[in-house]
Amino acid sequence: MAERMSRQTVTPLLLGGIAFELLFAAAVIYLPPLQAVFGTAALPPWVLGALVPMPVLVWGIDEAFRALRRRSENPEGPAAAIGPSPLPRSSFGAPSTSQLEQRRRSAPGRDRARR
Repeated sequence: MAERMSRQTVTPLLLGGIAFELLFAAAVIYLPPLQAVFGTAALPPWVLGALVPMPVLVWGIDEAFRALRRRSENPEGPAAAIGPSPLPRSSFGAPSTSQLEQRRRSAPGRDRARR
């Protein structure tokens, strides 16, 4: 259920609310009339530079925690929920070409069908 909820689309109203919040915060910080009302001051460039990577950092940490949670819920991987594979897997997770050929050659009833 949590997986389904995280894949929901973002509504235009939500995006509009985020845009308004960012613009309002910038106006309060950088417009002199609003600076006087709210007692704010413009941020130095180094602070803005330090803030830029923070959303990416938070997103990356959140994705790492999600991956760890998925791994702890199903330690054998997503394919384990489907069932055991009849073929050994290559390093990329899919059967290799030689493994598929070997399976075709050793399939029971294969020789009888050709005769």
